[in-house]
Amino acid sequence: MRVFGELIRVALLPSAISNVLMAWWVVQAEWIPVNGLLIAIAISASFYSAGMALNDWFDASHDAAHKQQRPIVRGEVSAQTALRIAIGLIIWGLFLTALACWFASQATALWRWLPLAVAAILVVAIWLYDGPAKKAWFAPILMGSCRALNVLLAGSLSLATVSAADYSEAWMGIRIPIAKERAIAWLMAAVSIGIYVSGVTWFARRESHAAVGVAQWSGWAITALGVLSYWAIAGWWVAAQQVSANAHQGYQWMIVLLGAWVCYRMGVAVLAGGLERRKLAIIIGLRTMILLDAAVCFLFCSGSFWPAVIIALLLPCGLLLSRFSATT
Repeated sequence: MRVFGELIRVALLPSAISNVLMAWWVVQAEWIPVNGLLIAIAISASFYSAGMALNDWFDASHDAAHKQQRPIVRGEVSAQTALRIAIGLIIWGLFLTALACWFASQATALWRWLPLAVAAILVVAIWLYDGPAKKAWFAPILMGSCRALNVLLAGSLSLATVSAADYSEAWMGIRIPIAKERAIAWLMAAVSIGIYVSGVTWFARRESHAAVGVAQWSGWAITALGVLSYWAIAGWWVAAQQVSANAHQGYQWMIVLLGAWVCYRMGVAVLAGGLERRKLAIIIGLRTMILLDAAVCFLFCSGSFWPAVIIALLLPCGLLLSRFSATT
């Protein structure tokens, strides 16, 4: 189990789950039906784990020179086994998604089968990022798109659980089962996390090299843009559309504070130099995703803080799991 945990980098799995919980709450303002939410978490975990295993399979030769601590390089798991695990998890994730769509019989055809289409696009994005496009300049954008698609997949699974009888809203000529303000916020959340993760990934390029270059400065700027995008959801859209009472209490500034901390650590790493500072900044950036998701969730609540607390508790879970797996 320890080797499997290292292969899929289980320490970051809670951040993928936090994306699901945040997206589900933004869409419906509740976590029901529970069985649908649990299936969404299982699907997200499957695709996340598959992507990490596939990454190690593609990077086996590179890791042999730069990351001797990886399981394939140590000989604790073969490259073929890692590939089989990745393919098996992808098939399992697609099967669960198709199953969820099949049983969403009360939804209209568009919302019923949308999750399967999103899942298929996510699989393609994972394959491109881990393999053919890994060294391309736009690879960090692909990584960000994987996270954005994770949010879109969770939200579409949530929408598929809503009965067609509840489709009272129309947006751009399409009947939707939720308030259009929440639909727009869901899409904004996906874009925000996509930008943020693209920035962190750009910053992490050539993380095993001591030199600081354009990638690190670009990563810092794009990460800051992602934080501003997060703030736009809670500090502008939610308050302007009166989606939640909490957004009028000034709590949206928690997103600015979280983002400022991440940007500060990245800035120190770039200006002061050093591999350890850079790795620490990357880890902080990745873990802060959970707190950003918790902040967005809280700002979409009305008078309750428990959903946000539940998401925030995934952070210590990730810290505990980091004892069994490296974060980067």
